[in-house]
Amino acid sequence: MLELAVKGTKRYYGWMALLLGLVGVAFLVYLKQLDFGLGITGMNRDVTWGFYIANFTFLVGVAAGGVMVVLPYYLHDYKAYGKVTILGEFLAIAAVVMCIPSSWSTSGNRCACSTCCSTRRRTRCSSGTRSCSTATCS
Repeated sequence: MLELAVKGTKRYYGWMALLLGLVGVAFLVYLKQLDFGLGITGMNRDVTWGFYIANFTFLVGVAAGGVMVVLPYYLHDYKAYGKVTILGEFLAIAAVVMCIPSSWSTSGNRCACSTCCSTRRRTRCSSGTRSCSTATCS
């Protein structure tokens, strides 16, 4: 099955290159978030926080659904689900793989400035410290 993923036309390889570039840009933005902290995500606003949580919750449900499709085959030896079992396993694995970065997105530069920024006292921690000073935001 993997050999089919590496064969294709120029249009296919162009599409894969575009998607790989998009993944690269997303990774660079994530690295910036790790450096700057959660202020870059806008997680202090209800809507943005809700998107992160809704995405995580949805993908957990998809993974659970994939497991529920696989269970009758393994627990009850119900052979009619044999062909769908592979699809359920891949679906569950893909959903779990997507859940992990969703939970990582809330980690980052965990300094006390995230609370200071909400009170507009400081935009980010000074280098090497984990606490805010009383400086004002610029």
